[in-house]
Amino acid sequence: MQDIDIRLMVLYALNKAGIALEEDRLCGLIATAAPVSYFFVMQQLPPIAESGNIVRYEEDGKRYAALTPVGERTLGFFEHRVHPVVRSGIDAYAADLQKKTEPAPASIEARYEAVEDGGYRVFLRMTEKGETVFALEFVVGTAKEAAAMCRRFESDCGAVYTSLFGLLYESGPMEAI
Repeated sequence: MQDIDIRLMVLYALNKAGIALEEDRLCGLIATAAPVSYFFVMQQLPPIAESGNIVRYEEDGKRYAALTPVGERTLGFFEHRVHPVVRSGIDAYAADLQKKTEPAPASIEARYEAVEDGGYRVFLRMTEKGETVFALEFVVGTAKEAAAMCRRFESDCGAVYTSLFGLLYESGPMEAI
């Protein structure tokens, strides 16, 4: 099997997955779908990235690969070179992956509005899978304060949630109550 064939399989797999894949998973998938060594596939990733067909990055100590628009175009020209048996193996994996896709990330809502008696009502909410995980509503004195609170919530909702949860549940000044 030629290097170009392995590289096209990588592009095909990333295209079918529709998301970035952990490099170990990607190489294992190719090695399962085709008669090729996992390590040989791993050796092909740097040249594929150097050609601009994929981008490689690290997140949480794991290496990932994602298809680029250049990779999509390359695959469009040469997809016919990916053997049908290999395609069906990758297609089955991609279909299974679509069923197991991680739930949508939490959505964040942060807004404010003026109230009649002066001040601004601030609405902060985090939802996950359509359910409200955390919601907070209060009034502050100025639009500047309200906007700053919304920006802080949007930029680091997790820290805000964790801090308030800790204060209300397990630690901090409320423990004495």
